Amino acid sequence: MGYRSEVTLALHSSILPKFLDLLCTNPKVKDLVLKYKDEYRTFDFEDTKDHLLIQWSDIKWYEGRDEVALIQSFLHDQDADHYRFVRTGEEGGDIDQDGEFCSDAICAYTENFMECDI
Repeated sequence: MGYRSEVTLALHSSILPKFLDLLCTNPKVKDLVLKYKDEYRTFDFEDTKDHLLIQWSDIKWYEGRDEVALIQSFLHDQDADHYRFVRTGEEGGDIDQDGEFCSDAICAYTENFMECDI
């Protein structure tokens, strides 16, 4: 099955044209974003509008995958104030967070709990 992650990506509207160029020039990235996403929608944040939120659940998000590497490279070329990337893995504490856009609204944490139904 492989290691699975939950991933959230929020993009400021000012970098959406560059992101859409990435989708148009890379079929694997396009498939990952448009075919395998769980959520893809615009949203408003504070006084600005038309930002993009993409979420994936139960996805193999490996740096060795071309489409993942291309998205990561795209993000690292952007101003950190224009995107937010959060990935949580299957193992507790396996969290990657990058970018400052919406960082108060998009964050990850580990939660442990026990349930006993006797």
